[in-house]
Formats: sequence, structure tokens, C-alpha cells
Amino acid sequence: MSTSTHHYHRQRMFERADKTGLDSFADHELLEYMLFFTQARKNTNNIAHGLIEEFGSFENVLDANFFDLQKVSGVGPNSARFLNLFLYVLKRYNSNKTRPKQRITNVREAGEYLSAVMMHSNKEEVYILLLDVKSRIIRLKCIAQGTIDEVPLYVREVVAEAIRSNSKKVILAHCHPNGSFNASKNDIDLTISLNKALSTVNISLLDHIIVSKEGYASILANIQLKAHNGSKDILSQYEIDYEL
Repeated sequence: MSTSTHHYHRQRMFERADKTGLDSFADHELLEYMLFFTQARKNTNNIAHGLIEEFGSFENVLDANFFDLQKVSGVGPNSARFLNLFLYVLKRYNSNKTRPKQRITNVREAGEYLSAVMMHSNKEEVYILLLDVKSRIIRLKCIAQGTIDEVPLYVREVVAEAIRSNSKKVILAHCHPNGSFNASKNDIDLTISLNKALSTVNISLLDHIIVSKEGYASILANIQLKAHNGSKDILSQYEIDYEL
């Protein structure tokens, strides 16, 4: 295969993968595709066929050790390391994927989890805690950073991240490095705006937690307590269950 023909063959393989995914690839084609990333100029189709002929199957190739892989013509140390890597990545992925995930079911759990992350920050940061339908943590992400007393946040960024992560519930959190965990009017307005935006895509905003060096506060708890107790303002560590 000439250099130009080989180049176009690779390009067609990339386009095919981008358009239809890798499920349609035969075993030797998938190996060929994988080896593109360690073999810049070689015809990896021949190498892929050689690997399967040597070890008997695609899965046996991935099970093969570093030294045995290099006995196949065209497979050098970099390709052998790369092929070995896939099995370890798969094992780690499966291990992490099946590990029980922490659930966040009330204000106390949310506050303690977020305080551990944000309490010692010296500038304002905004995090979103993304949960699945069973309130299990998908991920925690910092989406904005600012100065000691101000941070910009765009509602559309939170909504986009929630959709990207396939989350069904969101907890917004930010820190007050100056020590106060009282909610400002802007904090409350932001909570209302974000709740409306998320609800349009069927995602629930469970809470907005404020973290300071003194503890944490829940805007949800604050609103509920004021509704039931007049002006009473008991925020820190107040345990209110989130709807599961």
C-alpha cells in the first residue's frame, strides 16, 4: 500500500469511527485502528492480522504480555505497552463503575461533603454536585472561581454541565472565604433562576449550599425554617431530607 493510499485509508477509518462508532468494526479492524496511535506510518492492517493469527483472538491479544506481543512483526515496545494498557484501563473502569456510590439524601450530608472540599478556600468558588435519579454522586465539578467576595456564574453553564453528565439532580454550592454563611439577595435570586432553568429540562435543583470557615448553610433550609418559624434563622447542619 503506497503512502498516499495508506493515508486515505486511515482517514476513511477515522471518518467511519466518527460517524458510526466502533461497534461495526471487525476484531482485526479495531486492532488496526488502535495501532494507528502508536504506528504513524506503518500499515497496521497487516500487524493486526498478524497479532490475531499469533494469539488466536482479539481478547487473547489484549491478554498477551509485553514481551510476547513484540514477537509479532511490526510490534515494537510502544505498541506493546499501548495494547497492555487497555486491559488495565478496562479493569480499573469496571472496578470503579461497580463500586457503590455515595448518596446525598439530606442537607447534613450535602453540607459535610461540600465543606470538606471548600472550607479552606481563600477565594469564592462555585461547585455543582451532580447526582443520578437515586441521589448517588456522579461527579463534583468546580464551574467558577472569583475573588475573595465575588464570583461570576452563568446559569446556562450549570444547565449544560448537568445535561452533559446525565444527572437528574443538582446541588449548587459556593464558599464565602470571609467567614459568613448568610445568603445574600443575589444568592437567593441565583437559586430561583437556576431552579427554573433546570426544571425546563426535567432536572431538580435540590439545594444551594453556602460554605464558610465557620460551617455551612442551606438556602433551602433557611427558606423552610423562616416559613415555619417566622424570622428564626437556624442554618448550620439543619437536617432536612431531600426528596428521593
